[in-house]
Amino acid sequence: MHELFHWKDAETYRKKFGTITEDNISEYNKWIDTKCKKKLDKLTSKGYNIGDVSKYAKQKYFNSDFAEPYTEYRTKKLLEGG
Repeated sequence: MHELFHWKDAETYRKKFGTITEDNISEYNKWIDTKCKKKLDKLTSKGYNIGDVSKYAKQKYFNSDFAEPYTEYRTKKLLEGG
């Protein structure tokens, strides 16, 4: 499920901006991190603890890699039925 969320994010980018290539991968990474950080900021402002998702998500979050913890969050929510 986790990887399918990454694929879905990449598909959203491709529909808006075109193919992801070696030449624009940094643009995609910036786009996805910005998108995911906004989502995570909203969650944490409501009191959600990213550390409750997984140790991996917490580690990535504190290393400013926001796509991974948000993807972990979505996967956890999906598996919990939410």
